[in-house]
Amino acid sequence: KELSDLLHNEWWRHSKVGAWMIGLSGRLTLKNELANYLSKGLTYYSEHVLINLLMLEGKQARTEIFNFIERQVKAALKKRDFLNIDRLSIEWGIAILYYLDEVYYSEYVEVIKNSSWWYNLYNAIEDERFHEMLDKILYPQTIIESIHLLMNRLKQFNL
Repeated sequence: KELSDLLHNEWWRHSKVGAWMIGLSGRLTLKNELANYLSKGLTYYSEHVLINLLMLEGKQARTEIFNFIERQVKAALKKRDFLNIDRLSIEWGIAILYYLDEVYYSEYVEVIKNSSWWYNLYNAIEDERFHEMLDKILYPQTIIESIHLLMNRLKQFNL
């Protein structure tokens, strides 16, 4: 109960602590709490939940993460809030999918790239500077490398 309360706390630091405690302690009974956190409309700064969902579910996390990205993009389109798109943690979700695609030979990122909703997002933003930002969100190389490092360390320490 306490970890769930921490995760769903309105203060971001409490939420981060809750997500990391759930993930690092391997609380599989609370993985639905992480998925529920991601299922809201516009969810800002959710990288801690995405990473811990990956840690708990591994390959099975990809569907929920894919759905999270789609919801985030569609909510941004509906709200027409493109100035804050970098706060939506889309690049973290995409980086995790790159990792999972590489490890499990899937193509979730390709599906995103070719989706109508990603195309609609790209076309809805007229400013070229935002196109550059979307391209960086779609290819978050530094985050991908960090995820590989984290997952290798977790394996090394049997976490």
